[in-house]
Amino acid sequence: MRVLPQKPQTTFRTQNQKVMVRQDKITYLITAFKNEGTEYRHRNEAPLECLVRTVLSQATNDGNRDRSYAALKARYPDWGALAKASLPDLELTLRSGGLARRKARTIQAVLRWAQANFGSYTLDPIAKWDTPRLFAELTKIPGIGVKTVAIVACFSLERAVFPVDVHVHRVLTRLGVTPRKLNPDQTFRTVDPFIPFSRDAMLHLNLIELGRHYCTSRQPKCSVCRFGEICDYFLQKNDWAVK
Repeated sequence: MRVLPQKPQTTFRTQNQKVMVRQDKITYLITAFKNEGTEYRHRNEAPLECLVRTVLSQATNDGNRDRSYAALKARYPDWGALAKASLPDLELTLRSGGLARRKARTIQAVLRWAQANFGSYTLDPIAKWDTPRLFAELTKIPGIGVKTVAIVACFSLERAVFPVDVHVHRVLTRLGVTPRKLNPDQTFRTVDPFIPFSRDAMLHLNLIELGRHYCTSRQPKCSVCRFGEICDYFLQKNDWAVK
């Protein structure tokens, strides 16, 4: 099995962190997905569009996210109009995607931050920032967390960053790539340095599909999952051993 090159450790990983990462399983997953030809494509978007769409994706499916985004574009002629919209009006526009109030507040907070920092409703200047600065600055915006910044970094800015959402986190911990005790943000900081260059987006998208259709939160379809032979959850070993 060919071992893909790794990226150097980043500032996300602390010096005293002692967490086991199964690099062999990462390589196994990447090789399997590549051999299957399941390298999902993703749209190329400007940072602001990518961030807004990511906010809209929270706690809903892709269809509802896209409907909410289309509703925003149809209701408001530009980002300035959206930034100045009344909160009740914006909530009504976003109702199809759920969590409308939270998402409305977050999106307007992002737009106010962009205007204050760049003088216009754009996030394009962040493309010149290094990755640690991206995380340090953007996570100061109310409602913006590590996962959202990682998605913007990976998919809009094409950085070597591996986003970890709830699906990716669930799959990685069940497979035994990372310990069960970690939350999604901790898993991201732990596993990100071990994802080979140019495989971040591909692995992220494939693990999401695996989590949505097979490794579901409730009643996972272990009997038909192609990764059962390396899955701690299915084999009931290590973190998932029956006590």
